[in-house]
Amino acid sequence: MVRIKASIVFLLSMIIFTLPAYTEHCSATPPYVEAGDLLSYGYRLEVDHVVIDYYNREAPAKKRLVPDIVTPVGLFNALIGMALHTPKDITVLPEEGFTFSDPYHPELEGKTLYYYALEIYEINGVSTTEEPDDNLGQFGYYFLRIGLGVLGFCAVLSLVYFGYRYYPKIFGKRCLVCKKSAIGKCTKCNKAFCERCYSNGCPACKGRTLIRFKR
Repeated sequence: MVRIKASIVFLLSMIIFTLPAYTEHCSATPPYVEAGDLLSYGYRLEVDHVVIDYYNREAPAKKRLVPDIVTPVGLFNALIGMALHTPKDITVLPEEGFTFSDPYHPELEGKTLYYYALEIYEINGVSTTEEPDDNLGQFGYYFLRIGLGVLGFCAVLSLVYFGYRYYPKIFGKRCLVCKKSAIGKCTKCNKAFCERCYSNGCPACKGRTLIRFKR
């Protein structure tokens, strides 16, 4: 019975110490693009089945996401809220496309733009290639939390044990036989017993006199 109780306490301690780490991990969200971020991204722009621009991981577009630098407006709006490594295709209608004053493609004014495989490679220097290292970091973090949980549990268990053993005034004496609260000790062997276990004399030395503890 004592072993079962100790196992339950141990499991509860592990849950208490590891739950914050698990909650933090579950609540963590990947980085999403916001206005003003420095981006590294790629896409293939086609107009009337003609490839106009092409950027990939080896030769990406690197721009800060501000309206005067990332054009047209349709592309700017599509980039907002994108996560790392989530390619998608978008269509930009003429009203959100290039204009005659655009510094990049004024000749495409009034054209429907087709962006294929639009993908974010980096957000402010954070790259998808860093994900394996992050997994290793999460493993180390969980390992540390579990280790601290074990040490904390052992420390609490040690305090309870030594307090029980060496500070009877705080924790009280226990019956040698049934481990329940003792009412006194045998005058012959000086061992503590409850009233029930001492009813027929001392189980250890067969003494017949019990000195009751002061309450």
